[in-house]
Amino acid sequence: MRTQQIILVGLFLGIFGIVWGIVLALETQGPKKRVAIVDFENKTAYGQEKLGRAASDILTTELVKAKRFIVVEREALDKLLEEQKLGLSGVLDETTAAKTGRVLGAQAIVTGSISEFGEAKKESKHLFKKKVTLVECAADVRVVDTTTGEIVYADSGVGQVEVESKHFLSGRAGYDETLAGKCLRAALTQVINNVIGQMETLTWRGRVAAIREGMLYINAGEKAGLIKGIVLQVRGKGEAIIDPDTGLEMGEAIGPQKAVAEVTEYCGKDCAMAKIKDGGQAQVGDVVTVMEGDKDE
Repeated sequence: MRTQQIILVGLFLGIFGIVWGIVLALETQGPKKRVAIVDFENKTAYGQEKLGRAASDILTTELVKAKRFIVVEREALDKLLEEQKLGLSGVLDETTAAKTGRVLGAQAIVTGSISEFGEAKKESKHLFKKKVTLVECAADVRVVDTTTGEIVYADSGVGQVEVESKHFLSGRAGYDETLAGKCLRAALTQVINNVIGQMETLTWRGRVAAIREGMLYINAGEKAGLIKGIVLQVRGKGEAIIDPDTGLEMGEAIGPQKAVAEVTEYCGKDCAMAKIKDGGQAQVGDVVTVMEGDKDE
């Protein structure tokens, strides 16, 4: 009975997540956001760092399949985390996550933890007795807006996998990557569509990478879905917002508008050229966003 209840609850949450994710996604269009996924922190006694990396791999796969985001490559993320001495697991607070995301040019950081992972053993009631392993896990997921440092989404998913085997798993020595992956996928499936939907609502931002003969070179292009003819608003880099209590950087203020430009050509998969239509005081490093009314084009 307990197993049936867990399955029914998981099914309901999964369906609800899919519907809610679609609703949120339909509300936003425009260029693909750049996102980074940090290995989850493993708070359990199983799998050591393997569980955290498995969770991030599952989320990476699902976000790539959504075809609405540019996911920062693991090598670039690992290098930055190492340079900043942040370790290998997702133990980033909101401030650190926001700063890391901005350095990577990401609009969002996805992080979290494996809060529960365990197994139960029983014998199935068949003519020939078989030993059954029941694996249960729980994953907590957070999405951080790198512009404001705010957690825009937080939720938990619970997974359960039951398999028949000749031998029981036992302790750490019995850690099974296949079972762990299936359990984590079941848990993360419950929240993935909400994660996608919430990140869709974030404002896409790019940067002016160079200026040549009145043309702005933007650090996003055809790969990001920055289509020709789209109109961009160019703003100066805003000042850092500091938390008066902690002294830590919380986010970045919106800078003054400097110009309006229209995308005319591509200069690579990750580069676009934009012609200034109004204004003209743009500088390298300025922030660009899509003008209201152009997002659905």
